[in-house]
Amino acid sequence: MDGTAPKLSRKLFLNLDLTANQIVAGNSIEAVNLLNKIYVGFDYQAFRKMSLTFGATLNGHITKNSFDAYPPLFTDYQPDIFYTRDLGSNHNMKMWMGAKVGLRFL
Repeated sequence: MDGTAPKLSRKLFLNLDLTANQIVAGNSIEAVNLLNKIYVGFDYQAFRKMSLTFGATLNGHITKNSFDAYPPLFTDYQPDIFYTRDLGSNHNMKMWMGAKVGLRFL
């Protein structure tokens, strides 16, 4: 294992990430506005100092039901939300799939 990217072959690595981010407008947190992501992807080292990373994300957005002043989360693109569920009587979670592609310079 090499850090958080286990080596699968000479040039291919597995990437696993779990993140949670509180989305804030301005300088104060008025309500829960969590964007959570699980990422499973691969990192292919194409050249000595550069690699291509690609994979899929499972995204979950948790908000408080009684708060209505959230900033817009998606302005140019609306994801295909496939799951919506109330978490108790105070919070809601929406889920969608996504993808990530990028270049990494080592």
